[in-house]
Amino acid sequence: MNLRLFLFLAVGFMFFTVFGTLSHEFGHFAVARLFGYPAKISYGSTYNSDANLRAQYDTIMKKYEKEYKADLAFPGKEKFELEVSKYKANHIFIILGGPVQTLLTSIIAFILILINIEAFRNQNNLSFSKWLLVFFALFSLRQPANLFTGIIGYLITGKFSNANDEAKIDFLLALPPFTSSIITSLLGLSIFAFIFFKVIPKPVRITFAAAGLVGGVFGFYLWFYVLGSILLPINY
Repeated sequence: MNLRLFLFLAVGFMFFTVFGTLSHEFGHFAVARLFGYPAKISYGSTYNSDANLRAQYDTIMKKYEKEYKADLAFPGKEKFELEVSKYKANHIFIILGGPVQTLLTSIIAFILILINIEAFRNQNNLSFSKWLLVFFALFSLRQPANLFTGIIGYLITGKFSNANDEAKIDFLLALPPFTSSIITSLLGLSIFAFIFFKVIPKPVRITFAAAGLVGGVFGFYLWFYVLGSILLPINY
């Protein structure tokens, strides 16, 4: 194993685990802001809400709580329900913003690799710029990682989690559990397989795989359990 390359790649995987997480959250943030909703990014999530809609809800609950819960008519009901429907429709796009950003980044980098595939052939190692393209293309590994943790969570608890974006998308679109995760995971695994066997030079594949495992796991732990809550705390 090439120790110097291992350290370089491990640090790269650590950095891109954090960078990929934040850019994913920025996808949610950008769509929320596009729709005009206040939004805030923390180390592992994005908050968005409609302050005006919340104020309407609070007013209705103060004046017409019984009517609201019984689905009876009350002044402003139609307007409020229209605003709620609009927010729910927009909310789907806000949730999609994260996965779309992640997958789009991966696909663009992958296409650039395919366009320049001849430059990757017959190499014993890759240049810094080529490794960058590889890291960006592997953003889509988030999808099988989420699917794996979702399956493990289900096997342990017996319940389907709605914590990740894909589970929320399935719920909002009335799809069977894991539908979005399985489809996007197949894409992510296909990209990874091509890169591993067709792009990564054979002499450094073991080093690459070991660095990916160590750097990815350590980067995830470092960000989500050590540094993230300090640098970008949840402040909603």
